Amino acid sequence: MGALLARRALLAIPTLFGVVVVAFLLLYVAPGDPVLEMVGERADSATITRLRKDDVEDRQHPLYSQYPEGWLEAQVQANPRIIDASLRPGPIYGQVPIFSGAERGIIDLLGIDDTGRLTVIEIKTTTDLQLPFQALDYWLRVRKHL
Repeated sequence: MGALLARRALLAIPTLFGVVVVAFLLLYVAPGDPVLEMVGERADSATITRLRKDDVEDRQHPLYSQYPEGWLEAQVQANPRIIDASLRPGPIYGQVPIFSGAERGIIDLLGIDDTGRLTVIEIKTTTDLQLPFQALDYWLRVRKHL
């Protein structure tokens, strides 16, 4: 029985890899331009150029529609003072692993303010009812080390 489960688990690895490769090919290698698909054939060149810029601020941007938190994280990393004037422009670290005993987590952005204190920036693009509890959890973890 154990050998059968081990063999099935080993066979699942190439199957999973194949599914990931096919999904990648369908999404990123297939011909076509997502910007042109989004705006249609009659769009002018100014609209196409505006949508291809990484720093565009509207929610119709292709990067925003594919991965909104990543898009917002890139915007904040490029100019952290848009969310807090006391944040230094650099260094801002993204996807920082945190460890507390056996627990592990990831901080979206970690920066420094003008006084030299560390700043944790959590990026959210949708309404999240657990956000206050997550903030309290971060605060308790930080306070434990003060």
